[in-house]
Amino acid sequence: MSWRQIRAIHDETTVCVYQAYSDRIADAAVAANSFQGALDAGFWSPTRMSWVKPSAVWMAYRCGWTTLKDDNQRRVLALYLSRPHFERLLMTARLSHGGSQVKCKEGFVTVQWDPERILDPTAEAKQVFTRGLPDIRSIQVGMRGGSWLLDPANVLRITDVTDRFRGAVSALEEGDETAAAKLLWPEDQETPMEVPQSLRTVLEMDMSHLSGGKGEEENLPCAPTPSGPSPLSLLEQQKRAMRSRAFRPLHRLLSISSDTSSLRPLISSLNSDYPTFPVLPNQRCGRWYYQTSNPTTCHFKSTDGHVNFHDFSTRRLNLPLLSLACKHGGVVIVDATKSSKRKSMPDSFSRTIPIWCAVLTSLRSHLSSS
Repeated sequence: MSWRQIRAIHDETTVCVYQAYSDRIADAAVAANSFQGALDAGFWSPTRMSWVKPSAVWMAYRCGWTTLKDDNQRRVLALYLSRPHFERLLMTARLSHGGSQVKCKEGFVTVQWDPERILDPTAEAKQVFTRGLPDIRSIQVGMRGGSWLLDPANVLRITDVTDRFRGAVSALEEGDETAAAKLLWPEDQETPMEVPQSLRTVLEMDMSHLSGGKGEEENLPCAPTPSGPSPLSLLEQQKRAMRSRAFRPLHRLLSISSDTSSLRPLISSLNSDYPTFPVLPNQRCGRWYYQTSNPTTCHFKSTDGHVNFHDFSTRRLNLPLLSLACKHGGVVIVDATKSSKRKSMPDSFSRTIPIWCAVLTSLRSHLSSS
């Protein structure tokens, strides 16, 4: 396996890269299918240093999935570039480390090779549900000034993919890596690009191009050293193993059993305060914690209400629940979510159910007035 790879969604004519922007830059760029729209509106600086990344997970790590960092990275755009033009651009690149001695700030294009990242629902908070791969380097491309990205011959299409990133992180918060991957890459997968040998030489993608004919492990400053793992890396491995064990079926079931025991007094208290309200578990997570003989069910999915992408699901109308609530004056819904500092309740409670209530209330008012 090559140490350095250009892994991207690509074909013979195009290659997809990502960059995070503020709301106003993203809106203007998508509307015009060009950064010229954002430039004309005064939102986009033509002298900025723009870093694009073909790795979606690296983009997610950099921008905190658009929700965990600053407002200037609240939207992720997929830029579909002309592959021939992109490869010609890379031929002029200077490496930020492990390359020539020419200072990168003197060049127009800078290439940086960083450890590739993959999804990891057990990662510690600062890794934002990702984990680095020490044996694979992922490319990041910095362009000084905006002239290249303003040329429509270079940037063929601009698409807002923020909803994919926010959907994926919600799935990771629930510990579902498979669902996160499907949301992040709904169609095509990132695969290594085959590039001409001349470009591989410029980007120093092969060990044979390193000085002295030694292996890359001895030349790159961030490569593993032959002296063995450090105490810090051993500690990190032990912490990762502990987090992994916490997600094993036995520990999950023990956690559910403990939480269910804590839930019973709360349900009894609610039954005393609202004796006519039926108690229903939300489909999937809620059913692990509360069982009922009531034939009426409800299903509010978190993906119907991701942050800033609120939606009313016509596939999950939950009309039997509406009838039950009208009959008894209300209902109590039980649901669960993964413990997290970033959220205090399930997405169904904070987003999906309020959206459902608002839409049905609006519909009732409309029908009453007409």
